[in-house]
Amino acid sequence: MIRVFVSHKREDSEVAGRLARQIDGHLNCKAYLDLLDGQLAMNGDDLGEYFRRVISDCSHLMAVISERTAASWWAPFPIRIVTEQQYPLSTFTSPSASLPDYLRKWPYLLSVADVEKYLQIAVNVGNSVLRKSILTEDMRTASFSDRASYARSFHATLKRELRQ
Repeated sequence: MIRVFVSHKREDSEVAGRLARQIDGHLNCKAYLDLLDGQLAMNGDDLGEYFRRVISDCSHLMAVISERTAASWWAPFPIRIVTEQQYPLSTFTSPSASLPDYLRKWPYLLSVADVEKYLQIAVNVGNSVLRKSILTEDMRTASFSDRASYARSFHATLKRELRQ
């Protein structure tokens, strides 16, 4: 089962909700819609631990990036955590937003069709024991090098499909 953590700013909750419904509507995929904004009383350590906990229950992260994200002080937390832990990362970017250069390293999605490609690739990339271990068990049980190998393969395949 692909479990996608959808990280977003409250002002982007409509877009994030549509993404979550699209993910949930795809065979073998489930979205975790990040609803943290109402709980921002956490300090930095608590916030980091919150993201580590919920991300470890997922297999991928999709960050919704909009013109409002630049003003968010917590938006980089989940991105940093998934890059440190070698989870697959992508962004969904609104047409009016300017994607920061550092996020262009990973696949970026611009449309519903791009999200569909993302989901198909996430479900189908590789048939190895590695893929089965990561996607059917728990990312926490996969070794760092296995996660890194899977993430590289996923990113390369998706970027090729998106012509990035």
